[in-house]
Amino acid sequence: MPRPDGQDTSVADFLRQRLGNQVVERLAEPLLAAVYGADVDSLSARTVLPQLIALEEKHGSLWRGVRAAAADGRARPKGSLFLTLRDGVGELVRNLQERLRRTTVRTGFAAASVRREPGGRGFCVESRAGQTEADAVIVATPAHAAGRLLRELDGGLAEQLGAIQYHSSVIVAFGFEKAALRSEPDGFGFVVPRSERKRLVACTWVSTKFPFRSPPEQLLVRCFLGGARDPAILAESDDRLVEIAFGELCEIFGERPQPAFHRLYRWERCMPQYAVGHLRRLEEIAARLAEQRGLFLAGNGYKGIGIPDCIQSASAAATGALRYLQEK
Repeated sequence: MPRPDGQDTSVADFLRQRLGNQVVERLAEPLLAAVYGADVDSLSARTVLPQLIALEEKHGSLWRGVRAAAADGRARPKGSLFLTLRDGVGELVRNLQERLRRTTVRTGFAAASVRREPGGRGFCVESRAGQTEADAVIVATPAHAAGRLLRELDGGLAEQLGAIQYHSSVIVAFGFEKAALRSEPDGFGFVVPRSERKRLVACTWVSTKFPFRSPPEQLLVRCFLGGARDPAILAESDDRLVEIAFGELCEIFGERPQPAFHRLYRWERCMPQYAVGHLRRLEEIAARLAEQRGLFLAGNGYKGIGIPDCIQSASAAATGALRYLQEK
């Protein structure tokens, strides 16, 4: 059972006590390392597994709750688990920009700080482009960047935001001619348990998940490295990262096909870590925000890392900002 006082525990402790160490080490840890780039020993169960905790609290045990959910047809997902935009995720941003009619978009000017205007009614956003006055501000950056922007405005809020740890990720993509492979891989990819002591965290057969992403005669593969398991990997050179990813991928393949091309992407401090106590920190952040009327936060550092989570976060912030402006 969850702790009766509602206090948080780690994902590893929650699952290990109920399902055993094998489930943690061979299933939960590699999956969550791939999705969150996280360490299950410090990841917040109440933040990451709220549905499981709710089932247990409702039914008295996790197993009874899972069986009840399985018997409920509404709990079963409909359609594919894998969705994307045909022309890439950038299509989402391009379409949003095309729909802006009364909005000025300024790019290439990093914001330096957000502070109150004299008198405390509005805000002043400072950047290399100068100062911009605003009645309301939505900060939609990683939490650590939001903390730097808001340090002058509210040191306590900045401290809470800066305490949300982020890890980095490296993606190495390879393109292979299918004719160079003895057989095409099955499934959609794989995750690697940390007990295997590999630097590769996960791999996706992109061509299988999304056939339109590559020509029929090619296999597009995406390898993930880094996260909480291997934060030092960003110190490696580009050539070394490609070598590591290719070498460990070939161990899985059981052969060394020559890639037609490769691409490398470094994402520094992009993956928020919802550590034990994260929900309590969100409460403290919300209390601070309540004292800064007209200021709103959005992004992946708070209540979800996926695109749908970020859309929901942005929608809530925009709705709050509009309501505030209407009430002024």
